[in-house]
Amino acid sequence: NNISKKFDIVFIDECSTISNKDIFSVLDDIKLKCEILICVGDIYQIESIRFGNWFLFAQKFFSDIQLELKHIYRTKSEKLQLLWERVRTLDESMLEAIEKNNSSENIQNFNFSRSVNDEIILCLNYGGIYGVNNINKFLQENNPHKSFYFNGLSYKVDDPILFNENSSSFGEEFHNNLKGIITNIEEDEKTINFTIKINKIIQNINNNFKIVAKDDKGTEIKFSVARLNSDEEDDNSNIVPFQVAYAISIHKAQGLEYDKVSIVVADEIEEQVTHNIFYTAITRAKKELKIYWSAETENKILKSLKIKDINKDFHLFKNNIQNIKTLKN
Repeated sequence: NNISKKFDIVFIDECSTISNKDIFSVLDDIKLKCEILICVGDIYQIESIRFGNWFLFAQKFFSDIQLELKHIYRTKSEKLQLLWERVRTLDESMLEAIEKNNSSENIQNFNFSRSVNDEIILCLNYGGIYGVNNINKFLQENNPHKSFYFNGLSYKVDDPILFNENSSSFGEEFHNNLKGIITNIEEDEKTINFTIKINKIIQNINNNFKIVAKDDKGTEIKFSVARLNSDEEDDNSNIVPFQVAYAISIHKAQGLEYDKVSIVVADEIEEQVTHNIFYTAITRAKKELKIYWSAETENKILKSLKIKDINKDFHLFKNNIQNIKTLKN
């Protein structure tokens, strides 16, 4: 979105996931609208889906004004912190750190179940036995509550959910990937009504939802979604502003955190696991981490992980800039 106001400071978060094209648009928009720009991100986490090397280059261009934050707030577990550090730096003792944390499990032991409320299963793909779609289906079927079918999808009380971009009509406090859990569902001929518990204190309300309860741990909200008739056009009033999320893709998990994280890596997708993807996945856990894979896949992945080398590209880019400056002069 275009920025219409002027600010003293503008923060851009999760910079590693922003493409060159998108950051150019943002910078072009804010160049006269802020005094200070702070770009925050982790070069070891998932890259932009579209081409984006600007944040890697920025580490070198602005090395004199960059600050590395080293204190970890996500977890108090020393074993998890050690594991993350070993993987981040590709230390030879990665496997030892994984074993000390009891994180490695044979994929045949994955039983399509949940053991804690704040838990997520991370997958690399959507299809297949160990894909997002199938795992979500199995886990929702294991949920004993009644199914409510709406516009081709099923919803149950106690389903974990993530709000999506369609929740923007609820106001600025709602954002893509905001976590919640369904606490009640009611329906009639025209609408389906959801009550959602969010682990966030919501201060502002609008006409699109109402606050049912609030405490120091979060807010419970209620809203309605209109049923889509065959002769009606689809609009935001007919769209459920969240997705059921027992399992999500590793890319979707960027920026999220859970008490327990289970990562499922099938043999046929092992080649898709890069250092950035693996590091992003394991650092979503606050307390417990499990990686389900075969011994062969574990060995192949840990041996194949490489930190991206941008030195050649950076020097070529830097030389091109210097040549352009020379021509202009």
